[in-house]
Amino acid sequence: MFPDIRAARTLIITSDYGGYHKGARYETISFLLVPLDGCADWEAKRISLRMHKMPTQGRVHQWKTPNQRIR
Repeated sequence: MFPDIRAARTLIITSDYGGYHKGARYETISFLLVPLDGCADWEAKRISLRMHKMPTQGRVHQWKTPNQRIR
């Protein structure tokens, strides 16, 4: 189920945390561990999916800051 990353020369480790604000009912922690070798292929597939399979219809993807209720 998981790819064998032992032979990878470079690994990228990243994390994201959510729910650490007042009023949050849950906390989430996400980790991503990927070999750098596979990132170019993943990026090409990600762009293809976002542009061709899921058109934005002129919308812009934006992130909200913790002090914004809605974005």
